[in-house]
Amino acid sequence: MKLDASETEPIIKRPSSAEKNFYRLAIDKLRAKILQVGGLSAIVNFLILTGPLYMIVVYDQVLPSGSLDLLGKLFSLVIILFVLFGVFEWWRTRILSRASYQLDAETRDTVCEKWLVEAIEQPGSQHDPLRDLEIMRNFISSPVVLALFDLPWIPLFLGVVFWIHPWLGFLTISGAAIVIVAALLNRKLTQVPVSQATRADNHERSFIRHAHRDAETIFGLGIKDNVIAHWERLHQQSMSHFFKGSDTSDYFAAFSKGFRLFLQSALLTTGAVLAIQHQISLGAIIAVSVLAGRVLAPLDHVITQWRIFGRVLSAHRRLSALQAVPAEPVTVDPSANLITQLRVDAISKSAPTGAQMTRPYILSQVTLSLQPGDGLVVIGNSGAGKSSLAKLLVGIWTPDTGQVLLGGVRVVTQRNSSSRPSVGYLPQRVDLLPGTIAQNISGFEEQTDEQDIVQTAQIAGIHDMVQNMPDGYRTRIGLGGYPLSGGQVQQLGLARAIFKQPRLIVLDEPNSNLDKSGNAALVKAIQELRNRGSIVVTMAHRPSIVEAGNKVMILHEGRVLKQGDREEVFTTPPVEKQKMKIAPLPPRQRRVTSAGKRRQS
Repeated sequence: MKLDASETEPIIKRPSSAEKNFYRLAIDKLRAKILQVGGLSAIVNFLILTGPLYMIVVYDQVLPSGSLDLLGKLFSLVIILFVLFGVFEWWRTRILSRASYQLDAETRDTVCEKWLVEAIEQPGSQHDPLRDLEIMRNFISSPVVLALFDLPWIPLFLGVVFWIHPWLGFLTISGAAIVIVAALLNRKLTQVPVSQATRADNHERSFIRHAHRDAETIFGLGIKDNVIAHWERLHQQSMSHFFKGSDTSDYFAAFSKGFRLFLQSALLTTGAVLAIQHQISLGAIIAVSVLAGRVLAPLDHVITQWRIFGRVLSAHRRLSALQAVPAEPVTVDPSANLITQLRVDAISKSAPTGAQMTRPYILSQVTLSLQPGDGLVVIGNSGAGKSSLAKLLVGIWTPDTGQVLLGGVRVVTQRNSSSRPSVGYLPQRVDLLPGTIAQNISGFEEQTDEQDIVQTAQIAGIHDMVQNMPDGYRTRIGLGGYPLSGGQVQQLGLARAIFKQPRLIVLDEPNSNLDKSGNAALVKAIQELRNRGSIVVTMAHRPSIVEAGNKVMILHEGRVLKQGDREEVFTTPPVEKQKMKIAPLPPRQRRVTSAGKRRQS
C-alpha cells in the first residue's frame, strides 16, 4: 500500500527562519568571554592611572619634601601595580585569542560544508565563507578589539583631566571630538571603495584559482598571455578600489596622528600657563599630557585600522545570513524494499540557471525501478540528460517533481548525512584530492582497514598498477606528487566510488579515458559489483559498456525513448522518432514562441 502525502511527512525538523543561524549561536556562546574581557578592561584602564598619579605625587610631594623613604615606598607600590597591569593585559589578550579559536571550532565544519554545498547549488558564486570566517577569527584576536574595549573608558581619563583643571578638560574633549568627526568622515568616505575592493578582490581570486587549475589547457591552447593580461586587468581594478579607500583612510590616519601630537603640545602649553598662574602644579602638567594621550590612543588605533572594519562587517553579515545545511525529511514508503531497491518516480528537473518560468527542462518524467544486482546502462547523445540523471540519482541535485528513493529513503537525505556505504559516484570529470592513493580510495576515512582498500583496488582492476608506483598505496598525488594519466585518474575515481561496496553506484562516462584493457577491467568490475548485490547505473557513449548491464535506458533530449531488459531493447524493431511515445513535460513548464504566444511543451 502506498502512503499519501499526509502520511509521509518529514520526521527530521527543518530549522525555521526565525531561529538563529549556527554562526550567530556561536557568537552568543562567546558572551561570557566578552564580559570577562570587559571586566579586565576596566581593571586595566584604572591601573593606567598609576603613571599620571605617580607623577603628580612625585612632583608635588616627594621633590618639595626631599623624602627618599616616601619615594621608595611609592615606587614599590608602582612596581606592584604595573605588574598587575601586565598580568591583566596578558589575560584579556589570551581570552580574545581563545575566543577566536572557539568561534573557529564551533563553525568551521558547518562553514566548510556550506561552502561545498554552494559549489553545487550556486556554481557561479564567488562567496567564500571560509575566508569570511578567517577574517572574523583574525579580527577577534587583533589589538583593534582591545582598543574597542578601551573606548568606553575614555570618560574616566577625561574626568581626571577635568579634576586637574576644567580648561584642560575642555581642550582635551574638543580634541577628542575632532578625532571622532574625522573617524566618522573616514568611514563614510571609505565604505563604498572598501566594498568595491572586496568584490573585485573576490572576482580576481576566483579567476586566478580557475586559471591555476586549468594551467595545462591554458598552455596547450597558447592563451597564457591572454589569461595573464585579463588577470592583470582584474587585479588593477581591485587595487584601484583598494588604493582609493586606502588613500582616504591613510589621510585621516595621518591627520589623527599629527593632531594628537599637536594636542599634547597644546595641553602642555596651556598647562604651563596655568602653572605660571599657580592654578595647577608642575606634576599636573605632565600628568595631563599622559592622560590626554590615553584619551586619544584608542581612537587613533581604531582610525588607523578603519579599513579592517569594512571587511569585518561584510564578512559578519554574510556569515550571519548563512544557514546550516538542513537535514532533509526522511520519507519512508513501506511498499519499497528497505534493503537496496532503487525507485525513481517521475522525476523532472529544470536547468539550474535562469528565470523559473523560462528555463527549459533537462529531464522530464523519468521513471525506473531497479533491484539488487541490476545493472542499468543509460545511453544517449550529448545533451540527452545522462549526467543530469546521474546527479539526481546520487542526490547532488534535487528533482523539481518526483523523488528518488533508495531503500525507501530519499537519496538527498543520505547525501546530507554520512551516506557511505549507501551511494557511490564517479563523475564525468574526476578530480582527485592531494594525498595518498589509499586516502583517495577511502575518501580520507581516518579509521580504515588496509585490506578494504586493497580489495577495492582489486575489484577496480588497479591493484597491480598501484603496486608499481613508487610507494604503492602510500604514493602521494597532487601538489607535486606522482603524476597520473587521465585513464589512471578515472580508474582511481572508480575505486573511490566503489569503496566498501555501496548499495547504489552511479558511473558517469567511466570509460571515456580508458583503453581496451581498461574498458575490459571496468566491465569486469561492474559485473563483480552486481554479483555482490549492488545496483550499478552507468551513463555511456560507447556501446562496449552495454554488456556490463542487464537493463538499458535510451534518453533523448531529457526524455525516455526506450527502457527495459537489454535483449528486449536491442531486439525490438526500431520505432520512428515521430511515433515514439514521449512523456510530456509537467504542466507548469511553458515556453514563449517567436510569435509571443505561450504554448505547452
